[in-house]
Order: sequence, then structure tokens, then C-alpha cells
Amino acid sequence: MAPLLLILCLLLCYMSFRFRRRRMEALAAKLPGPTAWPLIGSALQFLGSSHDLVATISRILHRYQTPTAFWLGPRLYVAIARPADIEAVLTSPHALERDPVYRFLEPWFGNGIFTAQVSTWRINRKHILPTFSPRILQDFVDVFSAQAQILVRKLAEEVGKGAFDVSHYVNLCSLDIICETAMGLSIGAQDGNNSDYIRSTDRLCQITTLRVFKLWLHPDWLFNLTPLGREQARHLRCTHNMVNAVVRRKRLEHGLNSNDGSTSRKVLIDHLLELTGKRLDDQQLKDEVTTMIAAGKDTTSTVTSFVLLVLAIHRDEQEKVAEELHTIFGDSGRPATSRDLHEMQYLELCIKETMRMFSVGPIIARHLTRDVPLSDVVLPGGSSVAICIQHVHMDPEHFPEPHKFKPERFVSANRRHPFSYIPFSAGPRNCIGLRYAVLAVKTMVSTILRHYKITTPLKMADIELKLEVLLKPVQGFPLVLEPRTCS
Repeated sequence: MAPLLLILCLLLCYMSFRFRRRRMEALAAKLPGPTAWPLIGSALQFLGSSHDLVATISRILHRYQTPTAFWLGPRLYVAIARPADIEAVLTSPHALERDPVYRFLEPWFGNGIFTAQVSTWRINRKHILPTFSPRILQDFVDVFSAQAQILVRKLAEEVGKGAFDVSHYVNLCSLDIICETAMGLSIGAQDGNNSDYIRSTDRLCQITTLRVFKLWLHPDWLFNLTPLGREQARHLRCTHNMVNAVVRRKRLEHGLNSNDGSTSRKVLIDHLLELTGKRLDDQQLKDEVTTMIAAGKDTTSTVTSFVLLVLAIHRDEQEKVAEELHTIFGDSGRPATSRDLHEMQYLELCIKETMRMFSVGPIIARHLTRDVPLSDVVLPGGSSVAICIQHVHMDPEHFPEPHKFKPERFVSANRRHPFSYIPFSAGPRNCIGLRYAVLAVKTMVSTILRHYKITTPLKMADIELKLEVLLKPVQGFPLVLEPRTCS
């Protein structure tokens, strides 16, 4: 009797499971996409390395077009890359929830603004957003410039030594910048401190990406038993120790300043500390600090490294940037000001075009809490959407000759769908650090190009891409430096 009851219970559970998924299965049946197998869905498509993932995703999107349906285990994803569809999803109030795959970042970011559910995200974003106002960002330019000057001095060690990976230096500079502007602390990363933190964050990105696409690594209890899970735990200790030290130092300074009536410039953590005990507990504070340091450092450093690599390949455009910089600075070695950055119009075009060709966040995912209609299909609540930013950026319908580096695409006279170019996402849950990142990238790239001519052994066709949360080249960012003589 007992075995019969067990079979009956399992049958009822299966029928209930299929009944609740009937609308998603009906939609998937109507849309093109790779074959889905029982239990695992289309997961076999995504076996391989982080390099293989980029090629697989590109192949699926080109073969089936979008919307494309695929299953990761029992979860339905609909990949979209048409600007109108992207707009419908990113502006919908029913698509604000981060997708469940973002939970794999929670051991690192906790419940920070990047991984938080809507209820927490809405409150914390409201309080963090003012710290990225144009007035405050203008005050940060001095920090950007000072750290970029240190970067240039460190790069002098590589002159005459052939090709080297510039991202190592840019990573350290970006870490110094984010800690000083967001935390108000100088940590001296470029002087040799916190290199372990850089290595740990890079490895955590790799592990997280692998886990997303490997179904057998999804259960926490199983993942924690694997060598990969134990390695993640080691790197998490490193990153959390660094953040804890930063928070302790800032708490001490905050207490001293509140006692002496200091009116020094407030940075992100000052606003967060004021919320501690009101809306943010101690763990939430650390989560937001972790998110801001890691996300700010990684995004800024990766974009900067890509811009340098692309300009090293395209020497004519590099020289146009150098001429623009000479017009602004002459033969002066003075640091860049906010006004100088505003005048770097051609450099900004080059940055935008680089972010089009190499979208550091190539895919973002949202969970639908209710139905979201597209032009020709209704996405059912409970499903997930993969917004394929890199794919739409390389669509010749919106960007003719997409594989050519053409900064002039972004002059104001060119008109295109506003959601055809979204390097920092779009809609209510877009990246709040967009302007911050662009100013920091401008400062680092311009300071380097004022001092060095850059070349690379790579050609554009040589660049192979891999996905490690962010998009990165398999070969790294090899540059060769030559001192730039004043004209």
C-alpha cells in the first residue's frame, strides 16, 4: 500500500508542476530555440569554458533569431534582442525583479543594490542615487586625476619591455579610485596593497559564471562540497576581510568627524552610515559597500582596458584623441579638470563605440512577476528574460558595418532606437554609476595617452571573448608603450 501511495503522491506533484507551467510550455512551443530535454532543458548547449559560452550564445541567437526560448533545467528563459522588445521589458513594472541566477552572487554581494529584491532595492537606490549627482561627481575628478597620474608613473616600468597586460595596472588604479571616492579612504592599491583582493574578485567572477550554466552546481549544498565551492569560500574570505577593514576604518573616521563638526565632503559610505540603525543594519551596510567596490572597480577597469586596446589597434583614431588632448592641455602636464573632461568630445565618441562593440555586461536577466506583452508574443509571469545587449549592439540594422570601429556613429545627428544602445542597461533599474564610470574612464585613458603612444600585437579579428560575469578578451589586454613626445 505504501509504495502505491508514494507513486500516487509523486504523480500528483508532477501533474501540479505541469499544470502551473502550462502557459510557459505553451509559449516555448511557439518560439524557436534549441532542443529542451526532460529535467535538464537546454543545459547541454552551455557545456564548456567561459570562452565557449560566448560562442554558444552568439550561435543560438544567430540561428534562431529572437525572441528565442531555451530552458535551464526547469526554468524558461526567453532571449530578446530587438530594441522594442527590450524597451517593453526594461520599462515594465513587472520586470524589476532580478532573475534567480543572481543568487549565485549573494555569497559575495549579499543583499546589496545589485542583487536585492525590489522591496530592498527601491529603498536603498533612493538613498544611494544622490551620491552620484553631477555636483558630487565633479568633486571626484581631482581623485580620478591624482590616481591616474600614479597609474602613468607605474606604467613607466613597462616602457621598452614589449607587450604586457595593461588591465593589471588599470584594475589597481580603479580600486584606488572607487575606495577613495565611494569610501573616502586611500588604500594604496597601486603601491602594492590589496593585489590579493583583485585576484579574488577575478576568480569569483569566473566561478559565478561557471555555476550559472552548470546545473549540477546550482544546489548550494552540492556546490559547497566541490573543490570549486571550497575555492569560492577562500576568495570570499579575502574580499570580505578587505571590506570589513574598510568599513571599520570609515566607522572610526565617521565617529570622529561627527564629534568635531567636520564639514568635509560626503561620499557614499557617509550617507550609508547615516542610514545605519534607521533603515540599514550592519550587514546591509557591508553588502552595499561590497557591491559598490566590486562592481565599480570591475566595470570601470574593464571598459578602460577595452578602450586602450581598441585605440592601440586603431592608430588613426588614437592620434585624433591625442590631438584633441593637445588642444586642451597644450604641453602642460597638469591634471585633468571636470571642464577638461567635458571638452574630450572625440574621446567620448571612442568610448561609446568601444562599449558598443564590447558590452562589458553582455547579458542581463530579469524575472517576470506578471505577463509582459511584446509586439508579437506575451511573455508569461514566472518566466525569465535574457536581454542580449551585446547582440543588439552588433545588429547591422541599427549599426551598419557593426564590426568596424566607427566613433562617428555617436554624433548627435545619428538617430536610432533609444534601446538599441544600452551599455549600462536602461529603465528604472539601470546602472546608477553610468556617469561616474564614463568620467573615470575618460580620466585614465586621457592621462595615459598624454604620456604614451600605445600599440598592440593584436588585430580586431584576433580578439576572442569570454564571459566571466563581465565580457573580457581571452588574450587579455596586451599593450606596448612608447613615450609620447610633445608636438
